[in-house]
Amino acid sequence: MKKIILNFVISAAIILTGMFLSILIFKNADQTTQQDYYTVKEYQGKVAVFEKDSENPMDVLDVYVAQLPETDRTQLHDGIIIETKEKLARLIEDYDG
Repeated sequence: MKKIILNFVISAAIILTGMFLSILIFKNADQTTQQDYYTVKEYQGKVAVFEKDSENPMDVLDVYVAQLPETDRTQLHDGIIIETKEKLARLIEDYDG
């Protein structure tokens, strides 16, 4: 009888551990896909900030891309992906002074 109870407890622990790990993995995967990000790129000749995959900018800076160094122009043409609001604020400060 003790063996049956022990086997049951062990089996339950294994099942619960598996369920817990599945929930953690699913939750982390969901957070990754819903994470906000921004793209900084050229829009009508100026530096603009786009949210996720939006085609409409959430902000257009009064900074003309043509007046920036070649490396900045190339990066803005390709689009600069920014993952946090803090990094976005720093990049905007770099361009907007």
